Amino acid sequence: MGILKKLFILFLIMFSLGELTRIQLASSVAITFTDISIFVLVSSWFIWKLKTKRFKKPMLFIPIIGFFTISLVSLLVNFFRLTPNEFFVSLLYPLRWLLYSGIYFVVADFDKEFKERVKYYLLVPIAILAAGGFIQYFLYPSLRNLYYLGWDEHLFRLFSSFLDPNFAGVVFAVGFILLLGIGFDLFKKRLNPRFLLIAILTLFDLAAVYLTYSRSALLALLAGVGVFLYFKLPKKVVFLALVLLVSVIFILPYSFKGEGTNFLRIASTGSRIESIDIALKVFSNNPVIGVGFNAYRYYQKSNGYLTGKNWELTHSGAGTDNSFLFVLVTEGVIGFFFFIFLLYKMFLLGKPFNNNSKIVFLSSLVAIIVSSLFINSLFYIFLMAWIWVLAGITDYT
Repeated sequence: MGILKKLFILFLIMFSLGELTRIQLASSVAITFTDISIFVLVSSWFIWKLKTKRFKKPMLFIPIIGFFTISLVSLLVNFFRLTPNEFFVSLLYPLRWLLYSGIYFVVADFDKEFKERVKYYLLVPIAILAAGGFIQYFLYPSLRNLYYLGWDEHLFRLFSSFLDPNFAGVVFAVGFILLLGIGFDLFKKRLNPRFLLIAILTLFDLAAVYLTYSRSALLALLAGVGVFLYFKLPKKVVFLALVLLVSVIFILPYSFKGEGTNFLRIASTGSRIESIDIALKVFSNNPVIGVGFNAYRYYQKSNGYLTGKNWELTHSGAGTDNSFLFVLVTEGVIGFFFFIFLLYKMFLLGKPFNNNSKIVFLSSLVAIIVSSLFINSLFYIFLMAWIWVLAGITDYT
């Protein structure tokens, strides 16, 4: 297990680099150092399991395998619509999803003492991402020069190494929830020097959430923090805390001053409504098993929903701005059932809510689910990695 723990720490370092290590292998295929580190970690764990023959089924084993199986079936059923190359590219995503879910199995196998340390190890990428985000915010406030690669401009918004303020904001939101959990635990133990460091990092992380000017991240923050504080403080205090969190948006330097930083902006809302409308039309024509997991880009192209010479590069072409719609449109009602079953079992994993690890996990899951109504966060690799790590910590504790 010693080598697995070291590989896990390496994965956290790669996590901190975000999309900066993204390598475009083909027009629709890219890989990051995070992908590589997770592949090495999960593969090493699997080999170790085969050698030791110490097999056990954690709580989420069946729903994970079930959802993965349906994702493969959805692709096989739609094989006739795809070229061999398109089928191969589409197949890579369910394999990637299974690989990331493997983090849960790895962490669940760690001993309880190391799991406690993992919570602190997670603060390292949060600190690096926040520091990098502030440097980027002041020195590199726009992604205009990367527009040709499919990235949006995001002027005067913090996006850190994720190159997207919405996903970055949700990562910082769940990071804030983890910091709250650790902070409450340290406060009870009266570990003042360490508590001070956590408090400082918490403030920096919270500031990073706001400087993304992301409404989905703000809603994720409110939902996750609301759930966490519900188990910790009186309801009146929880309400006041949420009101305080909302009021901060009125004192931000660029709030309501530009389209990208205006919390009442309508341009992105219009594009999301259009994306949802297209998804509903596609689902109505393919309600049972969908168009194939990760084959949505090719279906949109062949049916005239996706045009332009950069159709294979644009990030919005592969999915829709709602994780639940994404499942419906790619795997139909069958895949949607298995997906809801997986989320249901994840909620059960957080019960009973008798320790910080379980409350942090549940609160983070709620935060990501809320954000997934506006961005495809439940299938964003860095958020998948985060929630699977927390799930592993929670299992067997």
